[in-house]
Amino acid sequence: MRRTVGFILLGLGVFGVALGLLLLLYAYPGLAKIPLDQQSTSKAEAKGATALAVTDGKAEILRGVNLTATRKVEGNLTVADAKPDGDVAVWQEGVRVTTPEGKVVSATLRQECLDRQTNEAASSCSDRWIEAEQGKREKGFRQDGQNFKFPFFTEQRSYGMFDMSLRRAVEARYDGEDTVKDLDVYRFVQDVAPTKIADQKVPGALVGRSESTVDTERYYSVKRTLWIEPVSGMIVKAEETNRQELRLPGQSTGTVVSDANFLYTDATIDDFVKQASENRSKLRLVASIGPAVLISVGGVLILVGAVLVFLYGRREGGNGRHAPPAPSELVGSR
Repeated sequence: MRRTVGFILLGLGVFGVALGLLLLLYAYPGLAKIPLDQQSTSKAEAKGATALAVTDGKAEILRGVNLTATRKVEGNLTVADAKPDGDVAVWQEGVRVTTPEGKVVSATLRQECLDRQTNEAASSCSDRWIEAEQGKREKGFRQDGQNFKFPFFTEQRSYGMFDMSLRRAVEARYDGEDTVKDLDVYRFVQDVAPTKIADQKVPGALVGRSESTVDTERYYSVKRTLWIEPVSGMIVKAEETNRQELRLPGQSTGTVVSDANFLYTDATIDDFVKQASENRSKLRLVASIGPAVLISVGGVLILVGAVLVFLYGRREGGNGRHAPPAPSELVGSR
């Protein structure tokens, strides 16, 4: 009987270990991928900002204005690179900054092919582009670094993350652990000193000159803080202070045309914290908790089963070899 129980335990143990390995080797890689059909919307607000707006072809600097930045990220399933069982996703991002009256201050679009596991730009892509000005699309522009989110199981180290204004990856420096709405997160900071991003002709009046148009250089600086749920890599909170100015040749400081401190709205933070918590639970179950429990319990069952099968098997075999003669044998020997 004990040997039978032992064989049952051995079978259950082997099954548990095998299931744990299957979760780790097959289920986790399938789950730890960004989706092809991504759909997300976030809002950030800035109070008392400075912004450059163009109305009826006329540029004006708005001061002390409240701004809302609406960001939409969608998966583009029409691009050939986005195959149902493939390792590449194609995501498109649109960011629109508006005043309370609905005046558009800026609007940008971009699309990139992403490695579904690392979340970095794929090595090849048939349809990647950037559109910083309406109707002016820069095709084939590779957007290096992390895009839209951080990698699954984010580490406590620096990462390069793509910056739309600079057109390159910028270091996101690990800045410590934190909590957002009781969710454990890592904090990362991007800090860019004033950097020239464009040569630009503008109306002279915009920069205090009498000429109808003047040549200027556009400078950009930003401090961006990102709060990342490390298991899913989701950005659950973001704060960004960006500043842009137009400098005349030879100037060390110029006319400020953008100065705003954007912060995710509470509704956006609540939504992203909920999503990140759900994704974290799923990933931890298949990547660590599930395999660890199954393999550990399976190992114990195998050990106990082996003891029952082999130890009690020997005892039963030993008792059989030295058993007393049967009564019939004793009668026959008389």
